[in-house]
Amino acid sequence: MRTSHPAIVSKVFRLVETLEFDLEANGRVGPVRIELFQDSADEGRWRGRVWERDSYRLIPSFAEETEGEESSPSPETVDEELLVDYTWQLGEEVEDFEAEDARQALAFVIDRFLHSVV
Repeated sequence: MRTSHPAIVSKVFRLVETLEFDLEANGRVGPVRIELFQDSADEGRWRGRVWERDSYRLIPSFAEETEGEESSPSPETVDEELLVDYTWQLGEEVEDFEAEDARQALAFVIDRFLHSVV
């Protein structure tokens, strides 16, 4: 699939596989998500994304308005689970690489990820 829209200035990748698993590394167990994308114009080009799911305590930024006063943030906190992008720690080699098929591409991304955490 080629895209000719002038606002799209990069390659277009489509999601072809998503895996989730729990990983034990460095005394910690946590859920991991790996996404594999294929270049829509070149079937031999791939991109990987790795996410870790983690809990964060957040302070909501939505405002509580009272009549005649300026808005102020809520002092309450909330606990949320977020997907945190871990891809940057793998380097640019998983951003756009060659592989024969999805299986080989996925093995490449998983290998780079495991070498970075173990």
